[in-house]
Amino acid sequence: MSKDNVSKAAENTQAAFQTGALPASAGGQNAAQAAAQTAPEAPAVQTSPKRYAVAWNSGLHLRCAPGVDQGILAVLADGETVEATGEEADGWLPVKTGQGDGWVMARYLRAEG
Repeated sequence: MSKDNVSKAAENTQAAFQTGALPASAGGQNAAQAAAQTAPEAPAVQTSPKRYAVAWNSGLHLRCAPGVDQGILAVLADGETVEATGEEADGWLPVKTGQGDGWVMARYLRAEG
């Protein structure tokens, strides 16, 4: 390409950017990369609450925090229904019960429905 052709191409490209015919790049990225970084995040998928039943006939301790050394808020009866309020961590599940919110050992629950 001759110098004149290169200059004309640069002028045409500059004119296209200025008129909006070509999207400007952001930080050296092409337009698709820049658009992907500024695109809004997809909304979180809403799932129905996970329900469990107590599967421990001696009563399951509802604790104020995860850990056997944490305070006992209530004793949940075998078959009592609880609703998970978060994800299991280190064997403990945060739950909502008819007796309040707390933590239980997940291994003593069985999924419902």
